[in-house]
Amino acid sequence: MAVPPPQPSAKEPETVALETEWVKLTRAVTEARQHQDHIEAALFKASLSASSESGGHGVQVTIIDPAFLPEKPIPPGRTVIAATFLAIACVLGVIGAVLFAVFDDRVHTGREIARLLPLLVEVPRQASRRAHAAG
Repeated sequence: MAVPPPQPSAKEPETVALETEWVKLTRAVTEARQHQDHIEAALFKASLSASSESGGHGVQVTIIDPAFLPEKPIPPGRTVIAATFLAIACVLGVIGAVLFAVFDDRVHTGREIARLLPLLVEVPRQASRRAHAAG
């Protein structure tokens, strides 16, 4: 048993014709917009030239190479990256030092403990080990 090939429906040629017409119309609209942009640019240049001549300035400006967006971004150089990391490290170091100083609970002198509690006795520190060994 052979299966007959599917018969194209009547709507398929109509769809193809509509898509073809759509492409032609889209192309015509794009060309018309480009033509209008070109005319507007020429009109702007002409009005700029006329206004500068009527004002007595007589300056002629011609755009040789119009501006464009780069195709791919340009990354920062090694120096910028190194300087950024150095600055971040310095800021984090200062923040860490301040936090350690704030949360440090060690007592270094008798005056520090006297502010919190009454101090009965303080054992004096030795001047240095060298002075002790030499004496």
